Amino acid sequence: MHEFHGEVKEGTDASSGIAFTLFSGGSVTEYTLQSDERLVITDVLVVSENAGLVGVHVDSDAAGRRVVQGSVAAGGGIAHHFTTPHFCPGNTVPKLFAPAGVACGMINGYVQKSST
Repeated sequence: MHEFHGEVKEGTDASSGIAFTLFSGGSVTEYTLQSDERLVITDVLVVSENAGLVGVHVDSDAAGRRVVQGSVAAGGGIAHHFTTPHFCPGNTVPKLFAPAGVACGMINGYVQKSST
């Protein structure tokens, strides 16, 4: 098990969803999730230039696939710390969804061997 952080860079249009780029914890080295690993998310930060619904989802905006979601004002965001971490399905990286325009996001947590 090791720590990671994920980023969607500022200036990205996330209206169709954009996957987070993963990095090893405390590093600027990109990390590629292995087929037998999954992300365990402990913290999420999302900021959107435009008002509307923002979220971090795994694959789609379907029930059970939302990591976090909420409505924000223009220039607003969501910062959430999970008391109980969010366990992503094996070998999947969540995507940031936000209204058309500029958005950015970060996720933090750790990588563990997948049990599925």
